[in-house]
Amino acid sequence: MDSQIDVSFLNDIITSESIDVLLTTDINKLINLLKDIKALGLFDNASLDLNDSKTVESLTKMVKQIFDLKVIEGKEKDIFVSIMNIIDINELLAEYNITLNYDNVQNWDNEVDYICTIFENIISLTGGLDEFNFTEFFTKTHTESEKQMIAEVVASIGNSDIFGDSIYTIIDTISKEIDDSCEVIVTNEEKNIIENVNGWEYETIHILNLIEKIEHIDFEEHYQNLNADEIKDIMLYCSESVISTKVFGTVLNSVFDGIVHEDFTKQSVMKNSADVIYNAIKVASIVNDSTIDLNDSEVTNELISSIENIATSDENIELTNKLINDIIGNETPVEYTKEDINDAADVVESIITIYQNSSDQDNFSLDELTEEVKEDIENSDIAKAILEALFK
Repeated sequence: MDSQIDVSFLNDIITSESIDVLLTTDINKLINLLKDIKALGLFDNASLDLNDSKTVESLTKMVKQIFDLKVIEGKEKDIFVSIMNIIDINELLAEYNITLNYDNVQNWDNEVDYICTIFENIISLTGGLDEFNFTEFFTKTHTESEKQMIAEVVASIGNSDIFGDSIYTIIDTISKEIDDSCEVIVTNEEKNIIENVNGWEYETIHILNLIEKIEHIDFEEHYQNLNADEIKDIMLYCSESVISTKVFGTVLNSVFDGIVHEDFTKQSVMKNSADVIYNAIKVASIVNDSTIDLNDSEVTNELISSIENIATSDENIELTNKLINDIIGNETPVEYTKEDINDAADVVESIITIYQNSSDQDNFSLDELTEEVKEDIENSDIAKAILEALFK
């Protein structure tokens, strides 16, 4: 992208009123600045390639030199507007609804650092602003160093008094690329966590890693077909970040729509539900696997363990019940206690053991068990449903 740079804003700096400051406090800085401007050819109306990293580096150096001048005090807004025109980024910002607010700037030096970071990192990552796509900038696969540069861009926008009002609009746009039903709405408490506890770099790295973690997963599938270990790991990872929880929580809300009523877009729910979801997926996937080998102790032990552990605590018993009712196909929901669930695990384990010790597994039938054992099965509708699915 070639551009002719208008340096007429220098007329606002070099005035008769400012000459004393320029010739004393700012003289050395001004000389260096004018040398750099001349080296760039700006006095000759030279066209600059703003896609060239060295040119961009020289421009950002120049911008910082300008704001290091004492003479611009009180003129920062006008100079900054001129600089925004110089780096030719206004059209890009407008395209993504990034608004600029110059009224409440607390520290102009910080704002200069922010805009230079945004400009330099975007150019470095994309090779130029031509046909720049903000969404692809976030959602494609990145190296760790690239993720850090993206995180610095987001942090610069989020921490800026000028750009900051638009940060949640940007996050919402990115989130919709992951799940189009996602709407990032944060409470004041969550904003405080993002802005003053986690920080925007931390939140951004989590979003970028989340994108990589879930890009290969088909969430249109029934939850029994998901990888339990993978989903648990993602849930625990996301629970550390407000925005990641909002995004992946929306995905989980869709996966379990009509089955549970928990709102996974809340960090506490995301974290506290991870074990329940993990064990529910384990149980559902094994019970519905027609190729399961009940002589495989590793698989059967995993099943028993998951049944036992699906009721992680009294706090999660409602979520546990909804999932168990779904897994065993109860048309009328039943409220089970942790004891009911543990008893079911014991019954399932005992029947599997009987099967594994049977000399005639091909003709094994639940109907052929002793009356006492059949009574144990009848007394636990959880165990009964699971066993009927396993031995159908």
